[in-house]
Amino acid sequence: MKPLISGTFIALTLSALACQQRHPDHLLEARAVPAAVRQSLTRHFAKASDVIWKKRIINYEAGFWDGGTRTLAWFSPKGVLVKTQWAVVPGALPGPVRHTLATEYHGYRVLDASETKSARTGEVTYRTELERAGKTKTVELEENGSVIRL
Repeated sequence: MKPLISGTFIALTLSALACQQRHPDHLLEARAVPAAVRQSLTRHFAKASDVIWKKRIINYEAGFWDGGTRTLAWFSPKGVLVKTQWAVVPGALPGPVRHTLATEYHGYRVLDASETKSARTGEVTYRTELERAGKTKTVELEENGSVIRL
């Protein structure tokens, strides 16, 4: 019986490791996040609550509530804020973005929209998830309505 249990344990462990390698993003407990990163979150978002941490390939991602808004923020391992993202009501997208969506993606419905701001440059982009006939696509746009990528 012991070899069967040991074999099962080894198989499960190897399976978990393989899954982690294929999906490098994973949840972290706050104590596993560098102190500089946690302190940076507190400094930039004093009202952050219900924080969930993930380790991305290089950076750390914090998902949290900031007031009444669900927010994501990415930090370098040294605690430098990289970018921030929050949900946007589709009707609140800037005019040029709405115009591009209406003309270049006629017939698509906006399922989800978010605004991302680079901490370094201040550049703002908009990410939209569109749906038409049961098919979805993600489109990222600049403030002026130019498509960055699909």
